[in-house]
Amino acid sequence: MLENFKTKLLASVNSFSLAVQRKVQGIPRGPSYIYNLVVARFLKPMFASLSDYISATFRGRVFLDVGCGTASLIISILGKVRAYAIGLDISKAMIEIAARNILKHKVKEHVDLVVGDAHKLPFRSNSLGLIVSTGTLYNLRNIEEFFRECRRTLREEGKAVICELSHDIKPEELKEQSRKWRRPRRILKLAALMHGIPRTEYEAGFVKEALEKSVRSYKVVFEGIVTVLKVRK
Repeated sequence: MLENFKTKLLASVNSFSLAVQRKVQGIPRGPSYIYNLVVARFLKPMFASLSDYISATFRGRVFLDVGCGTASLIISILGKVRAYAIGLDISKAMIEIAARNILKHKVKEHVDLVVGDAHKLPFRSNSLGLIVSTGTLYNLRNIEEFFRECRRTLREEGKAVICELSHDIKPEELKEQSRKWRRPRRILKLAALMHGIPRTEYEAGFVKEALEKSVRSYKVVFEGIVTVLKVRK
């Protein structure tokens, strides 16, 4: 009984946080600096893990990071592969921070930054080989529209790799994630609760519904606290 109540309470908190995030499209200037100083550094292990995967599988020349934020993922990927990156974010403040970060890490010549909306990607159809995204689905008002844009802009052999945090994982998974990332379990759980999408939404919720309406091929992989969604053309 207590466990069931706890599960429902966590789901309610997550749903409320999701609704708030979707109402405010793009992180305002003040919170964006906090994100750069605290959140981006906290999630550094996730960026490193995803960039390892990308570097092992990416054979193209250009990739797009949707909701690039502070450009942490872009910088991590470019540290491992020779490529050209496009970072897109709806927040002008985030793009300004990203510009400073890519300059600091000396990858400016390999990156273009664009203020734009994930619901309407400013790219030609069939023009992209790889789209990456971390922590962006949570903020989108219409994820089905974003998935359709991924399908439209990807080339026939292209793919999108989309990562989100999920709080509804087993205690042993959380413990192992804490060990790998060297982050406290309670903080990891809170981060996934306040800024993530539960696994259940990929299995039978709004994410699965949007995917089935908008793309032909996709795969969901649960890797500890990170849920990885791979979308094909």
